[in-house]
Order: sequence, then structure tokens, then C-alpha cells
Amino acid sequence: MQTISATCSGRRRAWARVHRGAVLGAALAVVLLAANAEGTQFDISVQNFSFSPPNRSISEGDSIRWVWSAGTHTTTSDDGLWSDNMTVSDQLFMFTFNTAGSYRYYCIPHGGVGGVGMSGMITVTGGDSTPPGLVSTASATPNSDTQITLNWTNPGDSDFAGVLIVRKAATAPTFTPINGLSYTVGNTNADGSVVVFNSISTSFINTLLTEGVTYHYKLFTRDTSLNYSSGVSVNATTLDITPPGPVTGAGATPNSETQITLTWANPGDGDFAGVLIVRKVAVAPTFTPTNGLSYSVSTTNADGSVVAFNSTGTSFVNTLLTEGVTYHYKLFTRDTSLNYSSG
Repeated sequence: MQTISATCSGRRRAWARVHRGAVLGAALAVVLLAANAEGTQFDISVQNFSFSPPNRSISEGDSIRWVWSAGTHTTTSDDGLWSDNMTVSDQLFMFTFNTAGSYRYYCIPHGGVGGVGMSGMITVTGGDSTPPGLVSTASATPNSDTQITLNWTNPGDSDFAGVLIVRKAATAPTFTPINGLSYTVGNTNADGSVVVFNSISTSFINTLLTEGVTYHYKLFTRDTSLNYSSGVSVNATTLDITPPGPVTGAGATPNSETQITLTWANPGDGDFAGVLIVRKVAVAPTFTPTNGLSYSVSTTNADGSVVAFNSTGTSFVNTLLTEGVTYHYKLFTRDTSLNYSSG
């Protein structure tokens, strides 16, 4: 405790993988599959360090068949729907797309998520492809050091089915949901964001958060066909309730019959914002500042102490004092959230 005194001196999709164990047998199996399927089959060649063509636009129910030509590659979807090693002994892989949406894929050795390197995209059209309207009046409000409440208004679309919310700490999510896919609460997305809500409501209380951290949220509406809107972003910072450390090395030295100089060292907290000093004649102050409140110099507190200083710095010259009187001081550090140390 830094009290001192001084006295003035004086959904699931169908798929199939086909191997060319014997060229004729494999060709026959593929032809039969293509002929019996409801949709159309499209081929993508896997060779050298590229897919050819890398991008295809197809309709719901159509299939893509990746055909190995050379090298060691994979065809792997960005969202984990499929992944297949393609080599001389595993030359064909086929996936049937039953839901509209955009599906990125890549080769694990030679590409990456999000269209990096050896990669491509399958665009599937058909059915209802129009997303519902956005949420409106979205807000995020911290309730405590571990909770944030989100509120919003849902759109009036007749096929509106719910809201998907993702959260990321410190930076805004870049995640975009893929139409036709359902997302599970607790799952982590490729951008590091986490699915925290996927239901029908107009509010959500996010709990078990960390004190003093800014959380960014994005709210995506969805319809009965799992079409997602472009999303609305909000953010909030959980309340900081931890005060900074106390001053150290505090001292009070009388300069004359009317002046006392106080000196101290400030703590190293990153959110340290200043020092509040109260003074009382003859006896020590019992005043304790209330977190969240700001105090003006010269204000008299309930215990009779007076606010003598409220600023940054490591020294203060208290003037206009009375000769021969003992003055008691108490120094409280404060942070940017107006949390005060015990003094």
C-alpha cells in the first residue's frame, strides 16, 4: 500500500473413386457410371503442376472426374468435402455435386486453400440460389469481462431459416460460408474464426471470453436452401477489470513551509494511464476510488480527503500548504478503462 505523509518544515454428397486396375475394365466402369447418373460428367486433367481446366461451371447433380496424367498430386477441397491422392496406381476420382455453391479445391503438395498455386474452383448452379436479406440493427455489447451480447433484426424473406455467426479475436473474420453447406457450432474455419451460433433468434450471449480482448463477429443469414448472405460485421471488447500495478518508490519531501514534493515510479502495465493522488490533513485518507469514474482535482471526497493530482508523470509539487501541518497522501494508479489500484 502506497500511503505516505510529510510535515511542512516550518448436407452429404455422393462420390465415387475409380481406379484403372485394367484400362478396359476401368473405362467400362466409368462409362456405366456416367450413363446411369442423373447429371453430366465433366473431366479435369491432373498433370504437371496444374489442373486442366482448373475451373468448371456445372449444374446440381453433375459430376467432376479428375483424371491423373503425370506426377504425384491430390485433389482436395478447401472445406474438407473430399481429398484423394492421385498417382499412377490411383488415376481417377469422381465427386457428384448435388448442391449449388462454389467449391474451391487444390493439390496439397503444390497448392493451398483459397486459390493458391495448383488449385481450381467448381461452380454449381441450380435451384434457389438467391440468399435472404441481411440482418439489420446488429450490435455487440460487452456485459462483463467474459461476456458479449449480440442483438440484431432478422430479414423478412419467406424462406429465411436462421443466422450463422462466426467470431475471431483481434481481427475481423475473412470467412465466407459456402452455399449448400451446414456449419456446426464449435468448428474452426480456415481463417481461424470459430462458428459460435447457428440458429433462429435475434440475440446471442457469447460467454467464456477473455478479459480485455476485442472480438469480431460476422452474421450471415441463411435460407431453407442454405444460401448465405454476404454478412454483417460487428465487434466489441470485453470489459477490462484488472487494475494496473501500484506505484513504487513513493516518497514525500517538504520543500518549505508551504510545499511538499511527491515522487514515485509508475508501473509497466501496457494500459497504464495515470496516477490519482488524494491528500488529507493530520490522518491518512480512507478514500477508495470507484472503478469507471473519473475524478477532478480539488474535489473533496466523502472521507474529507481532497483530490490533489490526476495526471501522468512521476512527480508532483503540492503548494499552498500550511506551515507545521502533517499531510497524508495516497497514490492510486489507473488504466485506460479507469480501473484503480488499491493505492
